[in-house]
Amino acid sequence: NFNYVVKALKPYEDFLILPKATDNSKPAWYNIPLTIKPSAPFRRKELLDALKEGKIEYRNLFTGNILRQPAFKSIHHRVGSALENADITTTNSFFIGCYQGITPEMREHIANVMTGFLDKYK
Repeated sequence: NFNYVVKALKPYEDFLILPKATDNSKPAWYNIPLTIKPSAPFRRKELLDALKEGKIEYRNLFTGNILRQPAFKSIHHRVGSALENADITTTNSFFIGCYQGITPEMREHIANVMTGFLDKYK
């Protein structure tokens, strides 16, 4: 399921940062983490709205720049450098499931909804 959806999204790498396994690893992907590039002509909410309309579950990434989380606003901390990548993760990343129970029809639907949305910006 992971390979099918990521392969379908490969033509849209101008807009998305696609996940890939590190060298010499064979992960058992339970989700497909995706990040929308800051230069993309759409925002995360627009893509997530299309997924929601297509009845596709998604989740925002759990953290990103943890210093933006309300629980961490008052803690004493220091920042050693700019947190641009953490900020991008906070605002532009999300994931969709790809567990083994997804049927071929379901994964095709996921790919079709996502590519249908992305095609509007090609």
